[in-house]
Amino acid sequence: MDPLMNAIHNTLSLPKEEGSVFTLPEEAAASHTSHSSHMFIARVLTDSYVHNPSFIDQMSGHWKGRFPVVISAYGEDMFKVSFGCAGDKFRVMNKELDTFKIIS
Repeated sequence: MDPLMNAIHNTLSLPKEEGSVFTLPEEAAASHTSHSSHMFIARVLTDSYVHNPSFIDQMSGHWKGRFPVVISAYGEDMFKVSFGCAGDKFRVMNKELDTFKIIS
């Protein structure tokens, strides 16, 4: 198993209600890019309203790394987060596990 995936598997655990399986929109297959391995799909788990532009602006600054992070709306209540390199994605996924539940 990939060391990153092994680390995530060993440290990430979701409560039952957050562990549901979501079907990604059809455009997921059509949006394959050369940086697809440096991205993940994020979902904000809250009952409150999430203002997409504010979330994108705040998290783009928070997750800023060696290269700019690109966050875009992706289906309902989801976001596509793309990084310029594997190191930026790795840093975010390892640093943020206490604050955010990220599923690659």
